Amino acid sequence: SESWSSSQRQQSMTYPGIANLCMPPSSVTGSNRSRRPSWSDAKKVWNAGDEDHYSDSHTQILKKLDNYYRKVKRQILAFQSLTTGLFPNHLEPDKKVAHVVENVFCATAVWSLRQCYCKIDNDQGRAHELGQAAVKCMRGILDCWMRQAKKIEVFKGEQSPKDALHS
Repeated sequence: SESWSSSQRQQSMTYPGIANLCMPPSSVTGSNRSRRPSWSDAKKVWNAGDEDHYSDSHTQILKKLDNYYRKVKRQILAFQSLTTGLFPNHLEPDKKVAHVVENVFCATAVWSLRQCYCKIDNDQGRAHELGQAAVKCMRGILDCWMRQAKKIEVFKGEQSPKDALHS
């Protein structure tokens, strides 16, 4: 440690830790001391392997949202019941059983994507479609619970598991 020169000590104190990762090697050695690491240097490091370069961030956001929309449409909304609005349990062979927890998760995923589309201007009606799908699912859950109102009254008196709400 005593073999370090004062300029090496100053450089190590000037550019500690992670800042060295963002800096080009020439500025770490001291040849260009006025240049500090910037956000653009970090973006160059993180985006080094990206093959998609867009003109602005709005286009990137739209492309990502469209990708998520296609996934939600294919993996979630394709299975929504037209009559009840519920999503069936994926483990049931006849697809007539739906669980509340799974439906709440599906509705939350769809609603959150809708919220993202509401933040942008040109959503091509997708925000409305996603919002209606989430609302239909939540109304389906509420409808199923309202049909079990008699079971709740019996459950209040007996506390029997057979009279509990069906999930």
